Amino acid sequence: MEYLRVSTEEQRKGYGIASQGKKTSGLIARKTWDHVGTYKDEGISGSLEASERPDLKRLMVDAAATPRPFDVVVVPEGRAIGRTGRAFWRWVWALEDIGIFVAIVDSDIDNTTDAGRREMRRQADYAEAEYERIRSRTQGGIQEKAEDGGLTGGRPRCGYRIENKGQKGISRIVIDKCDDGDGCVKVHEFAVLRRAWELVVLDRCNARQAALRLNAEGLLTRQGLPWFNRNLWQRLMDAVGEPEMVFRHPGRAKLGPDGNPIFGSTVVISLEPIFTSDEREQLRRAMARNRRGSGTKSAAAHYPLSTRILGLCGRHYSGLNRKERGGRVYHCSGKKEKYAGASVCGCPTINADVLESIVWAETCKLLGEPERLQAMSEDWLSTAIGNQVNYDERIADLDRQIDEQDSVLSVTTVVAAKQAARRGLSGEAAERAVQRTVKPIADELAELVALRDEVLAWKAENEIAGKRAADLRELAKVARSNLRKMTSVEQKR
Repeated sequence: MEYLRVSTEEQRKGYGIASQGKKTSGLIARKTWDHVGTYKDEGISGSLEASERPDLKRLMVDAAATPRPFDVVVVPEGRAIGRTGRAFWRWVWALEDIGIFVAIVDSDIDNTTDAGRREMRRQADYAEAEYERIRSRTQGGIQEKAEDGGLTGGRPRCGYRIENKGQKGISRIVIDKCDDGDGCVKVHEFAVLRRAWELVVLDRCNARQAALRLNAEGLLTRQGLPWFNRNLWQRLMDAVGEPEMVFRHPGRAKLGPDGNPIFGSTVVISLEPIFTSDEREQLRRAMARNRRGSGTKSAAAHYPLSTRILGLCGRHYSGLNRKERGGRVYHCSGKKEKYAGASVCGCPTINADVLESIVWAETCKLLGEPERLQAMSEDWLSTAIGNQVNYDERIADLDRQIDEQDSVLSVTTVVAAKQAARRGLSGEAAERAVQRTVKPIADELAELVALRDEVLAWKAENEIAGKRAADLRELAKVARSNLRKMTSVEQKR
């Protein structure tokens, strides 16, 4: 069986599935093995684990069949398995534990021997180092672009556009306004936001009224769609803030132990303002006035089925408290206009108390059947590839290899020191000679120790998943007597 994978980046460079297939088919033919099939993931990152790659996930399901459908999985190179040690080893070991081996074409190795496994470990380390280099180069380029004032990805905020797009060093984020005078026929976002400001501040329109007026005047969204209350209000909320874009915002970027972004520093890109400071303050007061007039929503905690019910129109229901018209109900979100003036659905309003009592009775029935819950939790656990690996065996095997390598290192150090003495070396020269001799052995020992630490972490993750399943079953036992007494807040949780 062959498994082929290329990332989107590799596809752009012309390294397709077909060229990989030639390599694997060649090895299969040289080994005189029977070629029984192919699994392939195109445009899939090597950092993803097996359960996150569609065809590799299918391969793992098929591999567990009885009788075993294949004995060896052939891959063109180590990075096809995975660019991180986690993605690499968990898959290889899961196959090993069901009696299936892995062969790598470009280095002509497999994991049927200790020597092959050592070389495979080097392949995994190289693939991860290459992945880190690629990510570092990519993030470094994005950082440089941000520091030059360019857009680092996605679309600029409403009211702005990219000038000289795609031209390195000279692309900039500028206000999206007309440069052609009165003859321009295109709708620019600068004009849309300025008109929205007039409607909200001067004409005292609320969000829906402003959206209706903009749509009627042909001042539509960037995509050419009509405005609706929420998206217009969000654009105006952005406009009352400082005219800037923050790259690697500390609140959203991936942070290191020191609390700073891992791949570079935070960069604030200052933008030319669309509104003056006074205009922004006027807009802020007008929006606050509208919010005060809109009333408050009932606490979501009193509606445990909010977003969990689908109406006939396909949209979800949410809780609503109609004090003047019958109290608590569930109301279909399809009744909200997609844009100002749009038609709405005809889904009925549902009495909250009646619906919640029916659904909660079914929930109590489910949670009151431990056998059914146990079957569900076991089925859930079996889908995780980590659950298919015997971690204790792997840790014991790594401990054995570490002990052997440690002994080899000790013996080699003594021999190297004696050789240095015979050559008349002393002091720093002797120490350097010993270090050169033992370095490959010490490096391999460090790799084994690092891998063992990772495997311990993976085992802990797997045990947590098992504990969650056990907790679910324990909940079912406790639930029989307590579930029916819960409040709506407890039911939602």
